[in-house]
Amino acid sequence: MNLLLHLLFSGVVVEAEGGKGNPVSFTLILILIIVVLVTILLIRDKKIREKVKGGFQFIGRKIKNSRINSKIEKEEKGLLELITKLGSNGYENRLFPDSSLEIIDKIKKEREIAGKFESALDDTEKKIEKLKSEHEIFTSLKKSNIENEYKVKEPITTKYKEVSRILSDLKKESEENERKIIKIGKGIDKAEAEIERLLKDGLLDPDEREGRKEREEKTLIELKQELSDRTMKEVSIPGEISIIDKEEKGLRSELDIIEKKIEKQETELKEAEKEHENKIAELVKEKGHFIAEKAKSNITLKAIYEDLGKILDKERPDNKDLSVIYIDIDRARERIKNLRSQLQ
Repeated sequence: MNLLLHLLFSGVVVEAEGGKGNPVSFTLILILIIVVLVTILLIRDKKIREKVKGGFQFIGRKIKNSRINSKIEKEEKGLLELITKLGSNGYENRLFPDSSLEIIDKIKKEREIAGKFESALDDTEKKIEKLKSEHEIFTSLKKSNIENEYKVKEPITTKYKEVSRILSDLKKESEENERKIIKIGKGIDKAEAEIERLLKDGLLDPDEREGRKEREEKTLIELKQELSDRTMKEVSIPGEISIIDKEEKGLRSELDIIEKKIEKQETELKEAEKEHENKIAELVKEKGHFIAEKAKSNITLKAIYEDLGKILDKERPDNKDLSVIYIDIDRARERIKNLRSQLQ
């Protein structure tokens, strides 16, 4: 019953003995235990009841051993880490027992290999930083140049649009003048013809003829004045169009030059961006290779340090730095021993 209460309030999940396999929920175990207890209470046969009770105790021992083995595994892992640390610190303190000379040579060689990868990794990182810095400077200057070109382009574009509008208005005005001149010419012909008809028409009342004749003559004068004004204007328009057209073409030429500069610099910026990305990608790939190789070397080095640590642990050379580790190792072994003694 005490074991049941202990399991009931433990609130943990255990694994199969040795710390391997799928974890078993205590909820399921407790359900099983309750069922077994109820069965025991209901069974009157003493022998059967004892067998059921023994089965329950067996389950309890399995659970308890599983928890102890899990702690032992954790302690053993910590012990290996302490032995590896002992080997590493022993090497740094140049404690080389005679039986460890071969291991020392392996450590030296592996440290050289790890050092080369560390140096290569450091160089690659410097290359990446330098490349990024150079690219940032280049990009900043290129964008500044492009921005300046746009600033130069802006007023020229405004002027070009204004001149183009004036040129368009002049051309429209010239076309309108031509239509008006033709229309005025027809009006003059009509007025002159009407005056001539009135002079010949003997049937009209003289006063009426004179009044109509005066009106037509007035219209004729106005038409001729308008024709003169528009003709003079039309004569001057081609010269104005020529001047404005030349100015427009000059502005268009300036804009073409600026736009080509902008296009060229924007293309150079895109190409430089692509080239930079490719170089960075190559260096990152190279960096990844060195990191992986360095990690492999460190794993190998750790195993060799462990071998040296085992020798130092056995011989226990006197050293202030190692004394603390000796104590930790002994305590770890004592804890493991105590845990093993609890196994049933």
